[in-house]
Amino acid sequence: MTALDYSLCGGYLVAVLAIGAFFFRSQKSSREYFLAGRGLGWVVVGVSLMATMASSIGFIGAPTAALGAGTIMLWSLVALPVSYPLVTRLFMPLFRNLRVYTAYEYLEHRFSLRVRLLASALFILWRVTWMAVTLYVPAMVLHVASDGAVPIAAAVIVLGAAATVYTTFGGLRAVIWTDIAQFIVMFSGVGVALYTVTAHVPGGVAGVIETAASAGKTAIAASVPGWDGATFGEKFKLYLYTDFTVLAIIVSFTLDKFGNYCVDQTMIQRYLSARSIETARRGFLLNCVTFASYFTLMICVGLALFAFRAHTPLPEGLKADAVFPHFIANYMPVGAAGLMLSAIMAAAMSSMDSGVNACIGAITNDFYYRAWRGEHNMESAANDAEAVRARVRLARYSCVGLGALVIACGSVVGSLGTVFELALKVVNCFLGELFALFLLGLFTRRAGARGVFWGGVIGGVITALVVLARNLAAWSLAWNGGQSSALSRFFAALDIGFLWTSAVGLIATLVIGYGLSLILDRGREQPRWTYRDIGLGEPEA
Repeated sequence: MTALDYSLCGGYLVAVLAIGAFFFRSQKSSREYFLAGRGLGWVVVGVSLMATMASSIGFIGAPTAALGAGTIMLWSLVALPVSYPLVTRLFMPLFRNLRVYTAYEYLEHRFSLRVRLLASALFILWRVTWMAVTLYVPAMVLHVASDGAVPIAAAVIVLGAAATVYTTFGGLRAVIWTDIAQFIVMFSGVGVALYTVTAHVPGGVAGVIETAASAGKTAIAASVPGWDGATFGEKFKLYLYTDFTVLAIIVSFTLDKFGNYCVDQTMIQRYLSARSIETARRGFLLNCVTFASYFTLMICVGLALFAFRAHTPLPEGLKADAVFPHFIANYMPVGAAGLMLSAIMAAAMSSMDSGVNACIGAITNDFYYRAWRGEHNMESAANDAEAVRARVRLARYSCVGLGALVIACGSVVGSLGTVFELALKVVNCFLGELFALFLLGLFTRRAGARGVFWGGVIGGVITALVVLARNLAAWSLAWNGGQSSALSRFFAALDIGFLWTSAVGLIATLVIGYGLSLILDRGREQPRWTYRDIGLGEPEA
């Protein structure tokens, strides 16, 4: 790392702060602060969606996954065409026709205020953990790239503070336009990375392909030890406890995309900020194309890193998710390292700014104004200029508080696992339950408020046990003096492949929520708010 590299990183931070300051004076209403006036075009919406999804977790996590699993990770792209019709033909019309500020307003119509608040709380917990990891990743990279000269905690504070400041000042409009700048930096960074890593492999592209193929990294199916000769039950168990299989990748990433694109307030804000539903649909299609291109390039970077590691001695004990940062620090030419670090910072801040703005929308709209003050409609509740200004001030104060919380969490989250494991196991542990609440509301008429609420709570507890199973098993063994017990064996049985976490939450919430509804809500008339009842085919008002 040279002075030029550090200067590039510093210049990037100054640039995004300037964008936030530029939009400061235009934030005069909740509609502008949270939805950018509902007037954005499809290119802006699509690029912002992609930049938000392609967080720093993906920038380091995708190459790390390819290092271990290879091109099998490309099966995850199946999720995009599968999710497209559900997003564009069901959830987009639902949220736009209801003119909501947060996605969780629908659940109050269908069930109750309590279910709406449960969903909003799950979203906030989900996105706080996600933002903490996205902050940790570039801080870890800076720490490795600087040979320890930049402490992780200090980097987390600087990056988190910068994202919080421009989000606080400029609202969603600043978030979206910084996303566009970050999109350019991210694509430039991944292009430089792929070229530079490949250049350090003997034989270049051909050498990367040959090395990866000889190690089985270009296979389109996983090799599962013990698969041959196993019974059906044994194969099911192998699928459940093996981290990388084709089925696990397709199911996990499809559920993740359903959750991200259908019920994630961070994404919903983009649909609501578009000037029309057709604009939102075109933006979403652009997001799918650009995200698929970006992810494929990142997998190629991972294969190149695998070949590089096979031909180059690396420090002993170097973790898989530190290989890329080590390469940036020691093999990138002067200036290119600064660009790469700026790209990782861009990926982190494009995710944190979106997450903070969306979480503040949920906190203020769902909890403060609706639950605390009893106001049902954000657009009509404030009738005078001072009330409008008060809403924007509250949003800004909340941004500062939430940003501080995310910074605190980002300083300690690195102890929970590798970047990719954090992304799929810890970060998305609330996604399955959240998506299940909407499925129960839209596709079942017998699901009721009491059953769905407790189904979501119990589903969340079950998912948390799965996420923490390995730690709980270790604590149980230690508590029992190192001797195995029924409790430690129970927790060990819950330690399934980390790609299945969101599926566990989804299935548990669906089954328990529907089952409890048949008992707790028996005989209660349910509101007519399923997809058949609410006229999703009608044009927007």
